[in-house]
Amino acid sequence: MKKAFFLLIFLCSVVISAQGKGTLAGEILDAELHNEPLLFANILLKGTDKQTRTNFWGRFELTDIAPGDYILNVVFLGYESLELPVTVAADNTTQITGKLKALTITSKDIAQLNSNSDEIGQSSTVRLAVNNQ
Repeated sequence: MKKAFFLLIFLCSVVISAQGKGTLAGEILDAELHNEPLLFANILLKGTDKQTRTNFWGRFELTDIAPGDYILNVVFLGYESLELPVTVAADNTTQITGKLKALTITSKDIAQLNSNSDEIGQSSTVRLAVNNQ
């Protein structure tokens, strides 16, 4: 009887531990430049320690992810950050395609920089040179 009980406990633990992990893969593209791949964009799966960067073709892959719902955060210098909800399934690869838009700087933003003060109360000035040739 004891052997049957221990065998049952062992089989249950094997079944529980055999639940597979998932994979998240995809590509990150430039939304404004003919869907060109973004090289070395930072990819972070919120709520986990999983992170990577895109390769030369804008592709990435995160492996060994517990099944569930997550937020994928994509950051690239000079572009708006992107947060995508994703669902990872056991023993499956979830494919993602994200498109980032370039940040824009308006004359209003420059005017705000011009009017800001530093820590000691002195006014800071930002000068931009434009060469129209």
